[in-house]
Amino acid sequence: TTRGVDVIARTAPDAEIFPIRLVALSDDLAGPDRRYRSAVGDWQQTWQAVREGGVLVNEPMANRLNLRVGDTLRVQTDRGEEAFPIAGITVDFDVRSVVFMDDAVYRQWYDDPLISAIALFVAPGVDVDSTVQAIRADLAGEQELLVRSNR
Repeated sequence: TTRGVDVIARTAPDAEIFPIRLVALSDDLAGPDRRYRSAVGDWQQTWQAVREGGVLVNEPMANRLNLRVGDTLRVQTDRGEEAFPIAGITVDFDVRSVVFMDDAVYRQWYDDPLISAIALFVAPGVDVDSTVQAIRADLAGEQELLVRSNR
């Protein structure tokens, strides 16, 4: 599952605030395929650091703010400003400042029970188009929902 919210952050208590896109992930679906510009270790060690409260920042944000692995990012949460260690810098071409956080950590700091996206993987041989159509039909009238294939 994924959550996406816009919040504010700063690099130090006395630094200027700036907007970020905060993305909370329940798992690292990219796993060993996720590319890091730098990180606390291999992909498993880095994801473990995220599960323990670290965050990942995208490369454009790190470049703009001169952020490095081990630096602290101060993010405004529903409980006040909180400091999160930077566990990795992801290769990303989004021009916005994006921060990735573990969903369980997100739930500790934000009163937000909603989910923005869900990834669904189908078994080999299963027809993706008919699966997408079945999901759309099952959920029609329940919730405004975009269902699409990424294949």
